[in-house]
Amino acid sequence: MNFTTTLCAALLCCFFPVHGQASADVRFAGCYQITSEKWHPMNEDSSPIPSRFELRSEPADKCSTTILQMRRIPASNSPMENLWIWQAKGDRLWLSWGTGFGGFRGTLNQSGSGEFVGKVKEWCDSHCEWKRRVGTIRIRKTDCQN
Repeated sequence: MNFTTTLCAALLCCFFPVHGQASADVRFAGCYQITSEKWHPMNEDSSPIPSRFELRSEPADKCSTTILQMRRIPASNSPMENLWIWQAKGDRLWLSWGTGFGGFRGTLNQSGSGEFVGKVKEWCDSHCEWKRRVGTIRIRKTDCQN
């Protein structure tokens, strides 16, 4: 295969869904509010995660139908929010508030109707072994009004 053929095949995979590819589980899409959070070590600054956010039903990019967009409420014009993503995994939510170089991500388990609890951990792409903050957060589905 030459370079042009390979490039065309790769682009087609991103623009057209593959037969049998799983579609997104959007039953958890909607707006959420953090109802409690506990950080270790203690976070003396404000929370690194917005207190209100929306799990959107739109795919994060053209190559995936299961990884979806997430936005702060109220919406901001920050381009970093384009890197915030989420995914349903059974009755769990995998969430990632990232900047491209680091951020927080983790899995929350469903603890009731519209409620989830779990741990999120700080991550970084390299040279930041000192980043070790872990948060236990509880979120609840809420109205999307600002």
